[in-house]
Amino acid sequence: MTLETAIALANALLTHGEWREEAHPRDDAGKFADGGGGDSPPTQKWRDPPPARGKAGGAAGGYSAMGRTNTEVGDTAEAALQQFGLESLHPDDRRGPLDVTCCGGWAFEVKAVTTESSEYKIKMKGHELRGKERYARLKGLKPASMIVVMDYKKGEAHAYWRKGLGNYRLSNSPEWNYMGTAKVGKGRK
Repeated sequence: MTLETAIALANALLTHGEWREEAHPRDDAGKFADGGGGDSPPTQKWRDPPPARGKAGGAAGGYSAMGRTNTEVGDTAEAALQQFGLESLHPDDRRGPLDVTCCGGWAFEVKAVTTESSEYKIKMKGHELRGKERYARLKGLKPASMIVVMDYKKGEAHAYWRKGLGNYRLSNSPEWNYMGTAKVGKGRK
């Protein structure tokens, strides 16, 4: 490691407060990749999601607290992810084990939530998780989880991702990465 690289790393730690290994890609020899990030999902400096404003026990099954169907919220989130270069894994059929892909074989399970939710989490049944993991393994994909927080009042979709599949709550921890904010339509249904 050169002195300049060591200084840059120290400055990054002082500026951002934490080291995120996945934000600093390395080549096959373990050295930092030049220009970084060609084969990793887009990642920006952490930005906290908008606060969850909902209360537990909200809208009836199949509907978000915004009066939109969960399917509509999910479809809007997946469309917003195209602004980051992600593409649907199943463009002709919305029922696939994983939702979107990008960057050298990454495949994401996307959970769209609204700011009217009581919390931001991914929750799936054991057999669903095993099926998604099996699909990724058979297709040679790198599985990851994503939560997209839809703020319809501001017309924004905030995307957060982490490696692997599982039942997770969104938090400012080293496992979670901030992908960015995309523009979506505003307002209630």
